[in-house]
Amino acid sequence: MRIKPLIPVSDGLAYVAPALVWALAWGLMLMAYDRISLGNIALLLVLANAVDSLWLRPLASLLVSSVAVSLFNWSFVPPRFTLTVGLSEDALLLVTTLAVSTVISYLMELKRQAAEHASTHQMQARMAQEHVHSQQLRNTLLTSISHDYRTPLTTVMSSASVIAEQVGRVPTERISQLAEVILDEAQQLHRMTNNTLQLARLDSTTLDIPMNWE
Repeated sequence: MRIKPLIPVSDGLAYVAPALVWALAWGLMLMAYDRISLGNIALLLVLANAVDSLWLRPLASLLVSSVAVSLFNWSFVPPRFTLTVGLSEDALLLVTTLAVSTVISYLMELKRQAAEHASTHQMQARMAQEHVHSQQLRNTLLTSISHDYRTPLTTVMSSASVIAEQVGRVPTERISQLAEVILDEAQQLHRMTNNTLQLARLDSTTLDIPMNWE
């Protein structure tokens, strides 16, 4: 399963955004050198890691943080431009910075997973609601169709019963009237059947509706 970033971006920007964040952070740290304490400069590194965790996966974020801490040690921690740490306080600062960055990456991942879970749950709830609505609409339509069919069928059966039960006693004119009634109702049933079939056909196919207005 692909992990989505907390801030939606295109695939091309998924790595450009963290790179810009780190470039800005390093620019600020270089400008702040000799102006603020080493611990405060390290806070900029932690902040940059927190921001890039919005886009990067935990493993990638941890790797970037490790490289950033090493570069921070090389660039700012005395003696500069070496990986040697002169003071135990500086060593503790580096370890703490890396640990805090790791915790932030983990918390961001938990937040991302919670957001994905909520989105999935919301989608499932919406699909279930749409299914219930569709079933209700179908039941309403079937009830209406049943009622529409019942009336002409009752008329046909009544007229046919009169002809069958009173054959020989019913005048020819009356039989002709009942036959016309049966024919009219049969035609009505035929029209309703065709309309129902057309509705079913529309429901089972996807129509391309032209969007050009004339």
